[in-house]
Amino acid sequence: MSQRLAEDRTVLEARSRRLAELVDGSRTGADGRREGRITLANPIVCRILGRDEDALVGGDLAGTLGASHPLTELWKETMTGRDAREKSEVRLDSDARGDRYLLLADPVPRGREPQAAILTLRNTDGLRKLTSLLDESHRMIAWGQVALGVAHEIKNPLQAMNLHLDLAREKIVRAAGDADMSGPIRNLGVVGQQIRRLDDVVNGFCASPA
Repeated sequence: MSQRLAEDRTVLEARSRRLAELVDGSRTGADGRREGRITLANPIVCRILGRDEDALVGGDLAGTLGASHPLTELWKETMTGRDAREKSEVRLDSDARGDRYLLLADPVPRGREPQAAILTLRNTDGLRKLTSLLDESHRMIAWGQVALGVAHEIKNPLQAMNLHLDLAREKIVRAAGDADMSGPIRNLGVVGQQIRRLDDVVNGFCASPA
């Protein structure tokens, strides 16, 4: 069980890293001085937009993606208003997965005449799925820790019961004299057998990797 909890933590950390990649990994840049010339696009953006990097970088947003493309419209709004803008729950025809995205535009520099804008695409469907998986992992680890604690709490009284059962058997044998105590001794033996059976179950649970 301890090994399983450690493995669950490893999975949880991996999912957390994947979540961070989805949050921060999908960025492209548009230069405001040349009608939205695309200056950079990372591999994730290229996949989402269905274009190679060479087909994106150097072209202008409207000419490459279309004047009505959500990223083009968001860039125009940002360059005009000089403030960060966003569009939520956007589906892009170029994305084969059909996921929904949160589109963010951050002018550079902010507060003065913007020279460019950083456009970020966050996969909200993926984030929801990963968040659900992370929550599930947290619950699994929490329940595993509770179960492990309960198993140890059960094991302690079982050991005490087994010890006192042995003491009771010895006292009965000493006090019996010539009386036939085979019946009570046999009954105590059955009780002891069941205690050991429960103890084996608890030991197997604590040691099980799965």
